[in-house]
Amino acid sequence: MKCVNFSSLLTLDLSGNHFLSELPSWLFNLTSVSHIDLSFNFIHGPLPKSLLSLRNLKSLRLNNNELDGSIPEWIGQHEHLQYLGLVDNMFHGSIPSSIGNLSSLIELEISSNSLSGNLPTSFGKLFNLRKVPNSNISSINSDMFWRENSLDYLDISSNLLTGGVPDCWEYWKGLSFLFMESNMLTGEVPPSMGSFVDLIALDLHNNSLAGNFSLDLSNITNLEFINIKDNNFSGTVPTKMPHSMEVMLLGSNQFEGNIPPKICNLSSLIQLDLYHNKLSGSIPPCIKYEDYGLLRTLDLSFNNLSGEIPPQVFNLVQLQSLNLSRNHFTGEISRDIGSMKNLESLDLSSNKLHGEIPVSISSLSFLSFLNLSYNDFTGQIPVGTQLQSFNAANFAGNPGLCGAPLPFNCTKESVSVDVTNQHGGSNDDGFETESLYLGMGVGFAVGFWGLCGSIFLNRTWRHAYIRFLNHVADQLHVFVVVVINRFSGTRASSN
Repeated sequence: MKCVNFSSLLTLDLSGNHFLSELPSWLFNLTSVSHIDLSFNFIHGPLPKSLLSLRNLKSLRLNNNELDGSIPEWIGQHEHLQYLGLVDNMFHGSIPSSIGNLSSLIELEISSNSLSGNLPTSFGKLFNLRKVPNSNISSINSDMFWRENSLDYLDISSNLLTGGVPDCWEYWKGLSFLFMESNMLTGEVPPSMGSFVDLIALDLHNNSLAGNFSLDLSNITNLEFINIKDNNFSGTVPTKMPHSMEVMLLGSNQFEGNIPPKICNLSSLIQLDLYHNKLSGSIPPCIKYEDYGLLRTLDLSFNNLSGEIPPQVFNLVQLQSLNLSRNHFTGEISRDIGSMKNLESLDLSSNKLHGEIPVSISSLSFLSFLNLSYNDFTGQIPVGTQLQSFNAANFAGNPGLCGAPLPFNCTKESVSVDVTNQHGGSNDDGFETESLYLGMGVGFAVGFWGLCGSIFLNRTWRHAYIRFLNHVADQLHVFVVVVINRFSGTRASSN
């Protein structure tokens, strides 16, 4: 490759290989190249100044390598550069101020390095920038950023930001994704955060934000995801949300009062987490399948909720995870629990529930986690493969309970019950079939959203996933070629 002279080459993509070297000298002979992608290799060493010979360069992606040293000041001389990706390398030092000279820059990715200091004020000149880099920054100059711009994606999470959230978001109405989690932000959420128009995801979790979360987000019709858990928000549970809301993570705050019935109007909810707050009262009976047909996760644990668990909760047939532990619930478990065929995790521990455990619970074939400890259940634990496979500790603290997996047997021989006839008191095969197909359809949609959402929100997972897909694509290509060749050979021999 030392004599390479591809004078007309425009795009060079050698990503996802195992190159183990510094940036090769022949690369700098490609004077016409405009797009270079050498991501996901083992390229090491500093960025050589010879890169300046590539005057037509518009996109330079060197993510996930082992490049080191500082990001050089001369990088600002690439006047046509639109995309610069240096994620997950070993760069250190501060971000060079010359970055502000890249007037055409649209996207800058420099996270997962060892950079330090603040974003330079020259960033204010990057009017085309759609994505602000996520690095170990400790402050953002308000004069630099709080002005009207076309930014679509802002990720300043996992930094060292302190102080309050700036109240200038009316200039960022077009923002679609805002991630400010895992900093040290304090104070209240400013009113201007309610002025977004196109926001899809808002993540402020793991800060020290406080006060009432009183923003009216109901007019942000694209908003699907909000995560404000692990803060110190107080007052009542926020309900001014759009009908498009799919994920609400409000746990580990100081919210108090009842669970507002208005929350039942959010019919698109997939996940609702209100754990570890100071909520009291009962679960509103409006939480039912007709309104929450898509709900997959419901976590109300570590609160002061009381009363009986509404039977409607046990009719949420698409639910995969239900956690009502560490409350003061009373009453019995509805036998309708047998209709929750998709349930994988159930935690009702540390309540005041009583009566027998319904036999229908044995028919939950996907159940992989169960905790009924520290209640007042009595009688024999229903016989079923799933229940006997759980640890005895998950049934502890129920003095009147007996049978496997507890170490002591019941005093009376229990009557064997055919659990195939236990479906919440119903033998309607049509309902089972309907539930099966509905579960398959919704399960696919939610599973797809959960996977893509995780990959989208977690940069490390996203890089690993892309690398995996490249490998699978290579394997599939080889497989198809071999099969076609064999098929062609068979036809030739038969003729």
